[in-house]
Amino acid sequence: LCFQVISDLVLAAVDDDEGGSKYVPDVMSAQHCACAVEYLLPAILQASDPPRKSVQSEKAASELSQMLNTYADLSGTAEV
Repeated sequence: LCFQVISDLVLAAVDDDEGGSKYVPDVMSAQHCACAVEYLLPAILQASDPPRKSVQSEKAASELSQMLNTYADLSGTAEV
């Protein structure tokens, strides 16, 4: 849910003309979600046993990285 709120804010800010997201959260909601994700990162990034690597995982990580970088560049958002 946290990634969805952040994503919706980013899509709304980037895709003004293309109708990116039907739900546009306020900046504070996205900021709270970004802080929650920050605190969850150690658990999210915990290595699996045995280690797994896939093209889908690499793509997902790249998309999340791009989304969070775009979020950080939006006006009114605090750096996490």
